[in-house]
Amino acid sequence: MKLIQYMQYLKKLHHKYGDVEVKVKVSYETIEDRGFAYSNKYENVIRPRYDKDNKSVVIHKEIVSFD
Repeated sequence: MKLIQYMQYLKKLHHKYGDVEVKVKVSYETIEDRGFAYSNKYENVIRPRYDKDNKSVVIHKEIVSFD
């Protein structure tokens, strides 16, 4: 999706729902000895940034550790 398309979609959401709080939904599953554990939470959104190496706008970055 191009940035202009993303901005147009945000304008439509703003027009429909007004000025609402922006959150990101984080869901993940882990495998433990007892079976599957599932987590679902909301977090504040970090300001988007431009990644000049990949010529893209980063709106979410996730770091996963398999310790």
